[in-house]
Amino acid sequence: MIRWFWLGMLLLATPVFAGDPGLHDFAYGIKVAVPKGTPIAALSLPEQVYKNTHRADLGDVRVFNAAGEPVPHMLRYARTQAAEEL
Repeated sequence: MIRWFWLGMLLLATPVFAGDPGLHDFAYGIKVAVPKGTPIAALSLPEQVYKNTHRADLGDVRVFNAAGEPVPHMLRYARTQAAEEL
């Protein structure tokens, strides 16, 4: 009985020890060239991103800096073809 208790505790605690996903926790990646010192950058995602993602909402996409640290990002869909060209 005690063995099952500890097994349950281990399974519940696993996400706590896992931490945030890192650069090497992803199967695919692309490099994005952004000029040094640019605080905000906008870009169109290549078709490869849509082919290799597992979640329809692109919730499995992450952005990392050159040091491999996660950085804040936002995904926004263009409303029209003209908006994509801006």
